[in-house]
Amino acid sequence: MSIADRLRLGSSVGLCVALAVGLAGLAALTLLTRQVSALINQEQPLAEAHVRMLQGMTDAETAEQGYLITGEDVSLAPFEAGLATFRDAAGTALDEAPDGRVRRLLETEIVAAERWIDEFAIPIVQLRAEDPDAAIRRARDADGRTRFEVFRGAHAVTALELDERLARAERLATRTGTVTRIVLALLILGGGALLVAVARRTHAATVGPLAELAATLDQLRDDRDVRADVQGPAEIRAVATAVNRLAEENQRFADERTQIVARLEELDQQKSDFVSTVSHELRTPLTSIIGYLEMLEDGDAGPLNDEQLDLLAVGQRNAGRLLALIEDLLTLSRIESGKLRRDVAPVDLAALVGDVTAELRPRVAGRDLALTVDAAPAVVHGDRGHLERVLFNLVGNALKFTPAGGEVTVSSRRGDGEVVLAVRDSGIGIPEDEIDRLFDRFFRASTATDRAIPGTGLGLAITGLLVEQHGGRIDVDSVAGVGTTVTVRLPTVDQEVAA
Repeated sequence: MSIADRLRLGSSVGLCVALAVGLAGLAALTLLTRQVSALINQEQPLAEAHVRMLQGMTDAETAEQGYLITGEDVSLAPFEAGLATFRDAAGTALDEAPDGRVRRLLETEIVAAERWIDEFAIPIVQLRAEDPDAAIRRARDADGRTRFEVFRGAHAVTALELDERLARAERLATRTGTVTRIVLALLILGGGALLVAVARRTHAATVGPLAELAATLDQLRDDRDVRADVQGPAEIRAVATAVNRLAEENQRFADERTQIVARLEELDQQKSDFVSTVSHELRTPLTSIIGYLEMLEDGDAGPLNDEQLDLLAVGQRNAGRLLALIEDLLTLSRIESGKLRRDVAPVDLAALVGDVTAELRPRVAGRDLALTVDAAPAVVHGDRGHLERVLFNLVGNALKFTPAGGEVTVSSRRGDGEVVLAVRDSGIGIPEDEIDRLFDRFFRASTATDRAIPGTGLGLAITGLLVEQHGGRIDVDSVAGVGTTVTVRLPTVDQEVAA
């Protein structure tokens, strides 16, 4: 055989080997891609929906227990949200679930959950609104807990089956990768035996890139940041590109999952902070009110003497704190849900400023504090009660945060189609980096917390929302240790009518 024949034979064999290697790699990658796609597009969404089913039921059960204890309607929102989350996740899980054992397990789990909801949770919530004592007695029975544990047991069985499916899919993908590497290695070794004359070139063009691609596939199981080097023949480059696309999709999925988990943790922390704050602010005043006022009502202290008057004063103070906090929470909830009632009519802002400052002047007595009013005649279109609340919050804050010897000025003037209301004080001020957060719920400036000045952090949040509902805007200009100016701009009646 001539050298030319040998070269032609070598070239032919090399071409056949390269084609076989490329096709085998592409076929194996296609199979692996399908397996991983099934894992990502079906198994993983199904598993995540199944986890959300348990989360929704757990949130609903926790909110139901909270409602039983407090009786506050605000606890019903997370109860209904938990049920909505469960049913949404259950629908997604059924859509993703294949026919067979998994679907049957999911249906059993959903039936158990719906029994707890329809036969225990919803009836006991309704009973709590009608007869709290009966609801609490009913909740102490083992019936509701038993039903919930039946759901938990069904959920655990389904979760175990889903874990097994995921494990099987991963094992199948691993076996496919192993078989792929074995087949490719055999083809490379067979071609190398026939292509001794062109071994170096074959190795450089085919074996090297394939070995690197196989190593990349192996490393991808432990390190999602690894990417294949796109080089070599076209088939190998296509395989490397497909592997890189697959790795990018896997990385994107992992990042999204991390973000979802982080968001869930953040929401859970916010919920915990909310419950902690409300519990702290409500429990202590309520305990004091109940204790002291019951003593007076039962006549345990006899005729009112100085000691009893002190007890009554304590109860009244705590009742005031509790009432203010509850009112703020309810008002904020109504505003955000769009259920706050508004009685819109022309309002004389100058008269309103005079009424509010007159009612607040007793706070100035004995404090060496100057309260100055300069209100120009102006009429705005809005709810008098809401605007009164805005003024009470702003002027009350100015008085509260201004020490003895200071001055608070309330002024209003008409501008171009608007009324500009300004409340200026020479108080403790607010750090510049905290001004943007003043209207966040439960946020309190560090200058207030450092001085242990009481408050809930809801007043300005409500004030800002009320001003927005009146078509206005509110601005804060403050310097720590110097003072604060809060400016509210509201459209006048003339502007409203023209609009």
